[in-house]
Amino acid sequence: MLAALLVGVCGVGGGIYAALQGHDWLGGVVATTTIGTLAVAFLKRNKENSNSSK
Repeated sequence: MLAALLVGVCGVGGGIYAALQGHDWLGGVVATTTIGTLAVAFLKRNKENSNSSK
């Protein structure tokens, strides 16, 4: 969980930095991709844990 938090903060921070440097699209893509990837990984992990407990 701590690693996911670190990746998320760095990804969103990198996206904000890129946007502030004039690369609006790149910043949006980096931040969105980071959040989306972490969300999918988290949901997939929760689904696997719920299936194994049955």
